[in-house]
Amino acid sequence: QEMRAEISPPSVWGYPDRLRGTFEGFFALGPNRLPMQVVAAVIFDGPRVMLTRRGPGRAHAGYWEFPGGKVEAGESPQSALVREIHEERALEIKVTELLAVAQDGAIQLSAYRAEVVSGTPELRDHDRLEWMLPTQLALMPMPALDHQVRVSL
Repeated sequence: QEMRAEISPPSVWGYPDRLRGTFEGFFALGPNRLPMQVVAAVIFDGPRVMLTRRGPGRAHAGYWEFPGGKVEAGESPQSALVREIHEERALEIKVTELLAVAQDGAIQLSAYRAEVVSGTPELRDHDRLEWMLPTQLALMPMPALDHQVRVSL
């Protein structure tokens, strides 16, 4: 006879909403599931780095992040990053080296160094864009995965 323990969802344990996705993602990731692959561009302009702030009504509203998005089926991480930055920022970028890989539950984020080839940044899914020195990034509230990337810079 097999004994199984029932695990309550994180909300029952009283974790704040800002952490809920982290724990739910962890429990949703079964033994045969791979984490969802997402990519981020650490876009440099000289010594400064581009950050964008998530707009109201979205998960992590008011948090700052490196631009990027999901890797679609059959897409390389670099191709996904070029596509996402074109769709979200109207920029053409050149992706160079892998800077960091961060994982939090069911999401794995690969962050690549990039530079703008052409275009002027637009805000489509975010409400603010700033160019900051790496030392300024520590002052900005960030989702957990972006924070892990920031720490590795």
